[in-house]
Amino acid sequence: MKEEKLKIFYDGACHLCSKEVDGYLKRDRFERLNAIDISNPRFNPNDHGMDPKRVHKYFHVKTQTGQLLEGVPAFAAIWDTLEIFKPLSWFSKTTIGKISMVPSYKVFAEIRPYLPKRKDCEACRVA
Repeated sequence: MKEEKLKIFYDGACHLCSKEVDGYLKRDRFERLNAIDISNPRFNPNDHGMDPKRVHKYFHVKTQTGQLLEGVPAFAAIWDTLEIFKPLSWFSKTTIGKISMVPSYKVFAEIRPYLPKRKDCEACRVA
């Protein structure tokens, strides 16, 4: 039986998002990640049981068991899957980590739409 992959839902039109996900994929020696570009015109959040507004505002992953995570817990799921950034993953799950990281991420999520977009993103163009 084939093992399910952790599904990463990212904005391929965003320079920073693309660069980060590309970095994760390069570290994915055991092919445990599946990156899904939400900027692709063929992407339909309803096909994945996702809220169309939230998926474009917050970073999401769907775990191998089907649990949908967003924001900091989504990043921690990637770090745990790849077995990287172990101290940061641990910290993100502590009370003080949640108190500091979650609000910081929400501020970032508010400014992310204003970051420069990739011009070379074919999937980002609607014909």
